[in-house]
Amino acid sequence: MNYSQKIQMLIIVLLMIIFSNYQAAYGAQDIEEIKESVVKIAVIDQGGGIETGTGIILKIKDHKAYILTAFHVIQNYKEIKVTLYKQPTLIYPATVFQKYDSANDLAIIRIDDVEQADSKSGFRLGDVDDVKETDEIIAIGHPTDHDWEVSKGNIFKPEPTQFRFSGSAIDPGNSGGPLLNSDHHLIGIVTQKLTDKYSYAVKIDHALKILDGWGVPYAFMRDWKWYYIGGGSVTAAAILAAIFWPKDDGKTLPEDNKLPDPPPAP
Repeated sequence: MNYSQKIQMLIIVLLMIIFSNYQAAYGAQDIEEIKESVVKIAVIDQGGGIETGTGIILKIKDHKAYILTAFHVIQNYKEIKVTLYKQPTLIYPATVFQKYDSANDLAIIRIDDVEQADSKSGFRLGDVDDVKETDEIIAIGHPTDHDWEVSKGNIFKPEPTQFRFSGSAIDPGNSGGPLLNSDHHLIGIVTQKLTDKYSYAVKIDHALKILDGWGVPYAFMRDWKWYYIGGGSVTAAAILAAIFWPKDDGKTLPEDNKLPDPPPAP
């Protein structure tokens, strides 16, 4: 292959990469692909009862998966167990981090020794500012007797830091799970069911600001960029550079601080 042919081949490869990233950034995402970043959370409380919730994988680093969920899901925990979509028969014990926000109903848990060594989140971020009343939304979670259930609804009212939405199939098992727009891009984290008709979700941009303050690792794609901890982003050009000149990002992970054990049940 002469020099000219090498240049032509390089251009073709670059165009294929650009097209692939364009599809990844702007195309509708496959629900089955998304489910791989959704986990089932089973919480054994102080009284021995079991409650079910949902969480989303923020990032996997060194065989450790960092998971965002709703604080009320794990608030009264004695034990927390996590199941992954691709490994439904394998149960991981989870560690609860000291970082949580009861006002916004967000918390972080972590599982160790997962099969993958390193992985970004499978979610692509949607634009929360584009969401308006009556827009179609999708939630994925674990309502009663159903695992990784896909539920549809509509935005009732966007608020400054959260969405109020409708969805008849939403119940407590959806808490901590993803709220998606019609392109299946992540726009929020389901927190609570307000009434039989309406539920709330924290806007994902608001949640990421909180995570930045905690120093919890995450990696999401939005448009042509990967968004990382601290609000930093990587452009398509940087992605190409990483392909040809890969290097360790050198980011550190938070300490394994745990919440204090809850008081014993009365």
